[in-house]
Amino acid sequence: MAEPLLEIRNLSKRFEGVVALEDIGFIVQKGHISAVIGPNGAGKTTLFNLLTGMVKPDQGEVLLEGRRIDRLPAHAIARAGITRTFQNIEIFQNMTVVENVMAGRHLRTTSGWLTSFFSLPGRLRDNRQAFHRAMELLETFELTDRAFQPAGILPYGLQRMVEIARALAAEPKLLLLDEPMAGLNAGESRKLAAFMQEIRHTGVTILFIEHDMEMVMETADDIVVLDQGKMLAQGPPAAVQRDPRVIAAYLGEEVI
Repeated sequence: MAEPLLEIRNLSKRFEGVVALEDIGFIVQKGHISAVIGPNGAGKTTLFNLLTGMVKPDQGEVLLEGRRIDRLPAHAIARAGITRTFQNIEIFQNMTVVENVMAGRHLRTTSGWLTSFFSLPGRLRDNRQAFHRAMELLETFELTDRAFQPAGILPYGLQRMVEIARALAAEPKLLLLDEPMAGLNAGESRKLAAFMQEIRHTGVTILFIEHDMEMVMETADDIVVLDQGKMLAQGPPAAVQRDPRVIAAYLGEEVI
């Protein structure tokens, strides 16, 4: 078996005595699309916040390609190769679509503040590279005709695509998507699932949280199940949906 891209060991987090996550451990294989599921309050978003350095664990370790990252600040974790989206779309409403995506490139620019201030050649080069990469991503997401429109006027589903494109602009190794299909209609969800497959084929590993169980079962290579801050199971969709603990906690008889 190949070395995992992400390895989580005994991860725990409490907030004012309330256990959000307790002794969580699993791996994400490079090149996979993996899902995290569980009822509301299971600790899914807390897990993403821990992986991206927005909060620090009380105990446990997070390793990316064998390197421990849980002690790093959020910006260093992003630079190491983990980017994310959020449950509630967070884009710059008054900026154009292409400018939003270009903003995701700031971690990969080489020019310093002095170069940026005086618009020196290094800054101009970075801007050209950011623009070309942003346009490539907009083509992938079928948004080139929207590139110069304010992002805030786009329909909700397209704003979601802009947010994902911006996260990809940072060239992550691991892309975390927090409920990417929330608020999308059935057609938009299917299109996003297809885009996720395209993203995987570019070499980006995906870990996503989702409540749309039909899409999870169709899209994910493997699934991690959380319940009340504890890990119930990890495995391929067919095995997870047969697990009695998972059925009792979350899935229900109708998905079997």
